[in-house]
Amino acid sequence: MFPRPDVSKARKEQIVNAATTIFAWQGFHAARMEDIAREAGLSKGTIYLYFRSKDDVSAAILDHFYHRGMQDLQMLQG
Repeated sequence: MFPRPDVSKARKEQIVNAATTIFAWQGFHAARMEDIAREAGLSKGTIYLYFRSKDDVSAAILDHFYHRGMQDLQMLQG
């Protein structure tokens, strides 16, 4: 039997992308984990496997944009 591939990084990116869309449409306070799950095409339980709360998802979004911004700066400098 072959080992299962690790999809956790891709799954987190999928959730972050979905949450970014939902937060943009509905705002942070109105958005629910169910909305993020639906947008990502996942179950709510799957979302909770990767993120404990909506705040954790929000922190992951900020982290994503921070790292992307740092990469852009490095490209400009290099």
